[in-house]
Amino acid sequence: MAYTAWPTGVVVSDPIVRPEEAIYGTHYDYMGVGGWISVPTLADMYLIPNHPQIINADGISSGQRKLGMVVKITDLNSYYEFDIVSYNSLTVAQKLVAFADNNNFKTKIFGNGGQINYQDVTGLDTELAKKVDKTSIVNVASQDATKVVSAKGLDDALKYTIASTGITVGGLNSGSTINGKSIKEVFDMIFAAPFQAGSSSMSLTINNQDPGYSSTTREYGNADIAATITWYVNKRTNTISTINVDGTSITLNSAMTASGFGSQTGTLFRNVGLDGSGIQSFSMAVQDSAGTALGSSSNTIDWYHRRYWGTSATVPTDFKTGLSNGTILINSYPGFASQFGHTRALNNNYNCTGGKYIYYLFPKDGGTGISANKGFAQVTGGVLNGVNAFSSFACESVTLTDRFSVRREYFVFYTGFQTGSNVNINVS
Repeated sequence: MAYTAWPTGVVVSDPIVRPEEAIYGTHYDYMGVGGWISVPTLADMYLIPNHPQIINADGISSGQRKLGMVVKITDLNSYYEFDIVSYNSLTVAQKLVAFADNNNFKTKIFGNGGQINYQDVTGLDTELAKKVDKTSIVNVASQDATKVVSAKGLDDALKYTIASTGITVGGLNSGSTINGKSIKEVFDMIFAAPFQAGSSSMSLTINNQDPGYSSTTREYGNADIAATITWYVNKRTNTISTINVDGTSITLNSAMTASGFGSQTGTLFRNVGLDGSGIQSFSMAVQDSAGTALGSSSNTIDWYHRRYWGTSATVPTDFKTGLSNGTILINSYPGFASQFGHTRALNNNYNCTGGKYIYYLFPKDGGTGISANKGFAQVTGGVLNGVNAFSSFACESVTLTDRFSVRREYFVFYTGFQTGSNVNINVS
C-alpha cells in the first residue's frame, strides 16, 4: 500500500492481546480510525470526529473518519458507509470539506437481495420526525434535490393562490378563487364533490294561520303577528363564506368552513305587522368561498280582505242597521259564508227557500275592481243575471265589525225580496 507518509505513533512489536480469562476487550471500536463501529443513534454517528486541517498518513482518512468505514446505528438497526464521490480527483482542501460533511454517511444495505429489512425499526419514526419534517422545502428545491421531504412537509410548505380559474375542473368551478390553499385543500376542492354545487332554501310559516289557507296568507286585522322563517344550506365542494337570512348574518357552523359535504339549518322569528304594515317580505342569500351565490330565496306575505255572502229574512234596512250598530256580527251570522279575496268577482248560488234576501259584502279597499268612491256604479255594470232574471238590486255603504272586532268600511250588495229555491248571481 502506498501511503503519503509513514504513520507516526507508539510502535508495538507484537499484537495487543488480553489475558485468556479476561472479559474486557483490547480497545473500543468507536475510538479507532475507520473500520466497523457501532453507536446508539444517528446523532452519535455525526459526532465521529474529523480533523479540519489534516488528512491522515494513509491518505483516505481524517481524524476517525475513513473512506469505507461502516457504522451501525443500534437504535435503528441500520447501517451507514462513509464514502466521498470522486475522492481521488479532489484537492486537499476539498477533501477536508468532504470529510466534515455528514451527508457522506450513506445508507448501507446488506443481504435480502438489496432489500431493506424492516423487521426492527424501533425509533425510526422519531428519527424521521427529527430529520425529515424539519427539512425546508426551500432548501430541498434550491440546494440539494436528493434530500427527502415528507408529504406533510410538502403540504405545509406549498400554497396556491389563483385569482380566477379559467375552466371548471371537477368540483372547482370556472372563475373560482384559490387563496393560499395547501395541496390537500386544492384536491379537496376538485375531488370532494365533483360537479355538485351547494344550494339553499327558505320557507315562511305564519303562526296560527286560518285553516284552509296557505302558510303565507294573512287576513287584514289579524293581530297574531308572529312568523317563523326556516332556512337550510346544503354545502358541497367549496366552503361557505356568508349566510344572510332576512338581514341577519348567521354564524357558520364547522361543517360550513371545512372541506367536503355539510349542512346547516336554523329558524328565525319575525313580526309580520297588522293590516299589511311592517315587514312583508323575507329573503335569504348564501355565498361560498369562490364568490359563487348558492341561489337566493324569498317569501312574501299575501294580505287579503274577507268578503261575506248569504241569505236572510231580515229586511235590508234592519240588516244594514244591525251591521252598523254591531248587533249583527257578520262573521258568525247564520246563513252566511266568507272567503279571502282581492277582487269583488263572485259567482254563487243563493238558497232563498221560504223567501229571503240575498246579501253580498265586499270591502271598500278590497283590491282590484273595487273603489271606495264608486258605490252603486261598481256593480250595475258588473252584475250578470243568472238562471233567475232579476232587476231589483242595490249597492250601498255600510260599516261592520269583523272577526277581530275591528270596524271596517264595506259595500253591501242586496236584491229585492225573493221567493223560490235558488238564485244565481254573478258579480264580475
